[in-house]
Amino acid sequence: MRAEYFYYSLISFLCGVAMQTVASFPLPTITWVGFLSLIPLLSIVKQKSELSTRFYIAACTIIFFALGMLRFEMASWQFGNSQLTPYVNTSVVLQGTVTKEPEQRASGLQVLVDVGEERVLVTTDSFSTIAYGDTVRVRGELAVPESFSTDLGREFNYPAYLLVRGVEYMVRQGEVEVVSSQGGNPLLSFLLTQKNTLIQGIEAVIPSPESGLGLGLLLGVKQALGEDLEAAFRTSGLTHIIVLSGYNVMLVVTFVLFCLSFLLPLRARIIVGLVAIVCFALIVGLSATVVRASVMASLLLIAQLLGRTYDLMRALLLAGVVMVGINPYLLIYDIGFQLSFMATLGLILIAPKLESFVQGGFATLSLKDFLF
Repeated sequence: MRAEYFYYSLISFLCGVAMQTVASFPLPTITWVGFLSLIPLLSIVKQKSELSTRFYIAACTIIFFALGMLRFEMASWQFGNSQLTPYVNTSVVLQGTVTKEPEQRASGLQVLVDVGEERVLVTTDSFSTIAYGDTVRVRGELAVPESFSTDLGREFNYPAYLLVRGVEYMVRQGEVEVVSSQGGNPLLSFLLTQKNTLIQGIEAVIPSPESGLGLGLLLGVKQALGEDLEAAFRTSGLTHIIVLSGYNVMLVVTFVLFCLSFLLPLRARIIVGLVAIVCFALIVGLSATVVRASVMASLLLIAQLLGRTYDLMRALLLAGVVMVGINPYLLIYDIGFQLSFMATLGLILIAPKLESFVQGGFATLSLKDFLF
């Protein structure tokens, strides 16, 4: 595939998703946009051959733009027709399965519960013992998420933020009763069990707060730091150190490949490395940052396996399109997704120029050692 077709097509897909997110065009309009791609294709027959490439690019741009709009439209069909709508602002009793490892927040323990085809966010007591795969019974008032103002005075679109996670309704301060355990996906349950065992082992051997810092660096477990130390990291602007990123993923991959370098050939090591990437992403929770880094790291290993050249920009764009194709709400409503990709894009485009500038103009000040 020519580079022009690749970049124009994938960028057009992202633009189509963004346009449909903010404008919400009806399905007939999306269909007509797709038919517009026939115009440059038919024009090729009447034009000179040197113009054919431009017309092909125009056709690809239009059709992928329409596909992006269609993908978001299809994703939106899962919302707005919930069976729980008549019960909003009333007390309900729901039973379902915990589909993700519960997260400790300031407001309490947040639990994602699948109730049939619906996913509900439940906030409950911080001391509740709930794990992934548990079948739970929830009692509380069903509510619709509402936007709120942040400490900086900006309005946070909380409903859209939850739509990224497939959540349309929530139960605040609900009573959660565990009906049965050991449900869910067996592989994920096993991985999370090993994660908790590792956390307990580190906390038993290494004292606090060093253990909390280690868990933050390795697994992104910020709760282990404690409120005071986490606030200190936030005040000093060093929170990114304990946030999961591509560094964590590459650390795992490099460690696995190094350990197996004395035992297995390259092809086998790469396969094991791919498995390690998937397992690590599942363990830490499949956040946008981790998924982006995991896809890019996997593409790097696959390129090595096939003997192909690895292009950072293509890998970044392909990772973004894959993630947006799976969940179109990520593009506009997930700030973690946006910051992760912009930071990586800056490292690809800006960091090399800045490094050469520092090397050339300020070599005597040793700024290169400080910045890079």
